[in-house]
Amino acid sequence: MDLLLHKVNLTDEVKFDYETSISPNFDHISKEIKNELEFYIQQHTKIWHKRYMRLTYYDEQSDSMLMFFIREYKQFLSMKTWNVVGVCLAEDWNEELEECGQIKAWLDTTLTPKEDELDWVEVLRLRQEQEERERKLDEKEQEKYDRLFS
Repeated sequence: MDLLLHKVNLTDEVKFDYETSISPNFDHISKEIKNELEFYIQQHTKIWHKRYMRLTYYDEQSDSMLMFFIREYKQFLSMKTWNVVGVCLAEDWNEELEECGQIKAWLDTTLTPKEDELDWVEVLRLRQEQEERERKLDEKEQEKYDRLFS
């Protein structure tokens, strides 16, 4: 079996999850987490073929057991990259949430929209502005109608 070099990418989403639900000091621990996850994946060949995995990790800084959600990203020659797409306290995860799709929906959520994806806030605001313009036009038309036929 060819040896692969495994690299881990900590996404903006995992940083956000960590800072909002565990501790605001993600930058202090991110290198340690990255190194630990890369080492673990490198040592456990049975998980190399997986596309998605959950790994638990004891975080000494927050004194808590964490669960990291990792997805296969790309493989180029002898290097494989993984994206860490979410983190939560291990006690907050359960099989039922995984099976009903709530975990997948959470992990599919991104902080930055994709290039071909419209920002839903901008779309909503544009729609509201358009509706407001149409409402004002309708009011003006109604006033004209009232003046003509009153």
